[in-house]
Amino acid sequence: MLHILIVDDSRIFRHRLALRLQIERLIHVAGMAKNGQEAVLLVEKLHPDVILMDQNLHALNGVEATKEAKKRISRMSELSSSRRRTPHAPKP
Repeated sequence: MLHILIVDDSRIFRHRLALRLQIERLIHVAGMAKNGQEAVLLVEKLHPDVILMDQNLHALNGVEATKEAKKRISRMSELSSSRRRTPHAPKP
């Protein structure tokens, strides 16, 4: 089973993504964090296999949080995202 940590400042996004991921029986959402600092603390506690991390975070951005997390768990993989569609953003 793949253990995943979801990191995003939007509570709604975190929970919707977790619901979608947990449909897959081989994926377990081990935890969720709202910022980079929480993510680093949870990495030490949960030892996830993968982090799904937003890059635009408060307190500690996703890039720096990923660097800190990888110092603690070198076998971990990450998938980062920074593009969010908003009403004012042009469609791709």
